[in-house]
Amino acid sequence: MLIFFFLLKYLLENILKRNLEKTKKYLERELTLEARKDTYKSELAIRQINATEEIWSLFTVTSLSNIGNNIVNYKSENHYYFIKDNAIEFVENFNKTFSTKAGLYIDKDTREALYNFRNYIKEQMIEEYNKTSDRKLNEQQVKEYKRLRTDARLKLRNQVGSFDLTIGHDEFNSKV
Repeated sequence: MLIFFFLLKYLLENILKRNLEKTKKYLERELTLEARKDTYKSELAIRQINATEEIWSLFTVTSLSNIGNNIVNYKSENHYYFIKDNAIEFVENFNKTFSTKAGLYIDKDTREALYNFRNYIKEQMIEEYNKTSDRKLNEQQVKEYKRLRTDARLKLRNQVGSFDLTIGHDEFNSKV
């Protein structure tokens, strides 16, 4: 009878040991998978931020200026005109940037807003100039340009979570 208990004890210990080892291997595998998922998500976030920064840099020439080095310039409050070469350069740079990996990491809504802005410059400014040679922009054209530009830039900011930087500031301060 004593031998029976020793055998039973030995069997139970081995079964428990094997189950424990299987559970340990399973947990290690799951933790490794979770770590990989987290790494992958972090890598995607970094790529998305880099892509957004690259696209954001294209907007330098899109601000309204009286200097003459942007797409839309003004001589006075009601006298706006555009510089065709700057507009063409913007469209070319935009297309080049979106043809690289930067275009991969932009969501559909943001991409649509960016393309709407690019298409407005291409169709309503460059192509119209090619038909009429008129560089002047009326109030409605300037208003639409500003609207599309603002929409594209806000969507880019939202893409990386910098839409409202005070939120990040508040979150940081609440953790300190």
